[in-house]
Amino acid sequence: MSHSFPRATGRRLRFEQVNNTSRWAGVITDIDPAGEAPWSHSVMRSASTATNGIEFAMRTAGGGWDVTDATAAPTDAATDRDVQVAIEVQGNRGRWFFDGELVLETTRIGRSADGVLGFIADGATISIDDVVVTEIDPPSLVRSTEAGPITIAHRGYSSIAPENTLEAVEAAIRSGAEMLEIDTHNAADGATVVIHDSTVDRTTDGTGAVDAMTTAQIDTLDAGSWFSSAYAASPVPFLDEVLDLMSGRGTTLLLEIKPGADTDDVRTQLDAVLARNMQNQVIVQSFDADVVRDAQTLAPDIPRAWLTGALPEDALTIADDLGLVAINPHASGALARPDLVAALNDAGVAVMPYTIDDAATWVRLTEIGVDGVITNKPGAHLGFRQGTVIEVPEPAATSVEVRVEQATGQADPTREQPIGFEVIFSEEIVGFDNDDIAVAGSAGATESTITSITPGTRYLVEVAGATASGDVTLTVPAGVVSTATSLTNDASTSTDNTVVVDLTAACAVDYHVFGSWWSGYGVGIELTNTSDEAWDGWELGWTFADDDDLVRVGWSGSFEQSDRDVTVANAPWNRVVRPDSTVYLGFNARHDGGIPAVPSEFTLDGLVCAG
Repeated sequence: MSHSFPRATGRRLRFEQVNNTSRWAGVITDIDPAGEAPWSHSVMRSASTATNGIEFAMRTAGGGWDVTDATAAPTDAATDRDVQVAIEVQGNRGRWFFDGELVLETTRIGRSADGVLGFIADGATISIDDVVVTEIDPPSLVRSTEAGPITIAHRGYSSIAPENTLEAVEAAIRSGAEMLEIDTHNAADGATVVIHDSTVDRTTDGTGAVDAMTTAQIDTLDAGSWFSSAYAASPVPFLDEVLDLMSGRGTTLLLEIKPGADTDDVRTQLDAVLARNMQNQVIVQSFDADVVRDAQTLAPDIPRAWLTGALPEDALTIADDLGLVAINPHASGALARPDLVAALNDAGVAVMPYTIDDAATWVRLTEIGVDGVITNKPGAHLGFRQGTVIEVPEPAATSVEVRVEQATGQADPTREQPIGFEVIFSEEIVGFDNDDIAVAGSAGATESTITSITPGTRYLVEVAGATASGDVTLTVPAGVVSTATSLTNDASTSTDNTVVVDLTAACAVDYHVFGSWWSGYGVGIELTNTSDEAWDGWELGWTFADDDDLVRVGWSGSFEQSDRDVTVANAPWNRVVRPDSTVYLGFNARHDGGIPAVPSEFTLDGLVCAG
């Protein structure tokens, strides 16, 4: 998302003569009219299949070269050969096309207020014909299959620096990630704090709720020592600081406003963006549809995205209603609905799932056509995009505890529905895949698909093919990853690593824990009417398994809790639920560490509903 700048096309660039095969030529993307450094350019060598055969680089004022991005072309430019060259520049972003193929992208083109375009050659005589300079529209977030998904750094470069700090933001920018994501809450005096949790307990040396603390109190916190002593005394940043750090650089900010922010909180954050004229460098997103709607009203020029667990059936309607440029689901939600990914893309809406750190899932998401990947490891994902080989060690024979839990479940007698389980290992393992899961039961389900949630230790397993009432059983053999002869099953709903799910009709509930942290977690709920009559004025209920579970913030519905009992009334935009239609709900909850248990039973207006 940036201002439009020209596409400079030397449609035929030919090396007539070179001093040696490392000589280069190309397009100057920004240079002072007097020719003074610094300037930016995009060049190719005559031996363009070299690892640095294609480059984006900058000539520094001191006379040196800063190569920001490099790759190999599919063929050598050589001499006496026409190469079709196209360079697209939009703000600090650039794309390099070699004979019509996109070969390199960058977010680090230096720009000046009055720079011009040009051509450059070093140690070579060149011919350039059919030059066309065209102003192009701002880019869509929707990516072509060939281009693949962009890299989005989760909470900054959070695998090498403490999350949501200026150090993590700077590292993400320097990595070359096209986007970076941060989270915000508002302090007691209205300042916007960049932090994920609603309390400061997990990521600082302090305690307390963010919205109960002043700016002065937050300024005293250490947000880095928990991660590494190298980051001792790193402060909790404010949104203004992140915006100032990013302004004019090539990385787009994915600004997540946490659910429950009121209109004034949203206005404060959007005003900070508008005051810096950064509406083309920021996308606002939230799990809370009301927050997104406030953003739509208050600052329609700032693009918007909606976060969700599963991809809802009416995603296109929601996107149109909220004027979205993207819908960003959990990775399992995207993988479960490749048809909706394609439909959203066809409508010009990007799909950028979260939070994925393993190459196997990156491959699967790329195959279904997602447009971006939110990851804690942006450097690894950028390497993956360039074809870097990722070495995976062979699994060691070791005693590993494993358990299987029901994570989600839904069924309809008239059509296939997925059943979800979590397979959890007590330590990191490799080599575990779909072939290691046995699916059986009276409901006819036979196939399963794994989505990694925490690489190596936690997997979401979706079992397809349940077509009628009955049982689904899922078994993980002990010998697959371990020499252990006995495994623990304390969290299972049955023994021998087998979970049995009873399927019923009338209604179906998919209760998905899409994210967890030390003091809480988020849940997405799909409530489907599988009866023959419409619901008008309904109430869903369940009982939490643990006294620690407490609904903090609910969206897409009115959540109420008494002790462990929770009720939620009609979603505001879908009071009437027709047969075969689905309502989407969600909330953030408190939980004192560990993995929250999924409620075992749901009720709809007091009647037992399938879970």
